[in-house]
Amino acid sequence: MKIAVSATGNNLYADVDPRFGRARYLLIVDDKGTVCDAWDNSSNQNAMQGAGIQAAQWIATKNVRAV
Repeated sequence: MKIAVSATGNNLYADVDPRFGRARYLLIVDDKGTVCDAWDNSSNQNAMQGAGIQAAQWIATKNVRAV
């Protein structure tokens, strides 16, 4: 199972970012705790609108089962 995590960095040692659409990174982690993919979401951090939608669209392409 793949899980999406909003994070302040691109690895498992980074803190969870309380924001979703404006998180610095979005990590896709498998159920064994391995990072499968890390998306640099910096372009959405200062977006006027649509940051959450863009983040959700990226996650939807990764077969994620939980956020």
